[in-house]
Amino acid sequence: MKYDLHIHSKYSSDGVLDPEKIVKIAIERGLNGIAITDHNTIKRGIKAKKYETEDFKVVVGSEIMTERGEITGLFLSEEIKFRTKHNLTIVGGSDAHFLNEIGEGGITTEAEDIREAIMKNDVKVFGKRSSLVNHVGTKVLKLWRKTVRFG
Repeated sequence: MKYDLHIHSKYSSDGVLDPEKIVKIAIERGLNGIAITDHNTIKRGIKAKKYETEDFKVVVGSEIMTERGEITGLFLSEEIKFRTKHNLTIVGGSDAHFLNEIGEGGITTEAEDIREAIMKNDVKVFGKRSSLVNHVGTKVLKLWRKTVRFG
């Protein structure tokens, strides 16, 4: 099983894709599942969940800002405003902001149940860091969204 557990939709300030498009691309790239981890919200992860199938899983997540930095919450059912110390499994994701990054990083596991695999630390991280070009593009996108007003 192969999952990308860190993807931002267009509803994050640094993402550009609609959840439906993210799912389509992930399936085309041979992934078994994804997590939508928009900044400080689970709303679009919940939206993406409707595209889940028996063969493709969608994990509801969020990249949560804390006083010490960001953490990625997975399998969320409600918004998380702040988390304190927990014994968390390290997971990987592509930090996908753009189409070309989906599936470039994540986890693999032999387990059928991704939640159980993460809880038991039965995962292997794969992939690479995002390129400098993608990070520059993300910064430009954030600045553009701050200066341009829609409708």
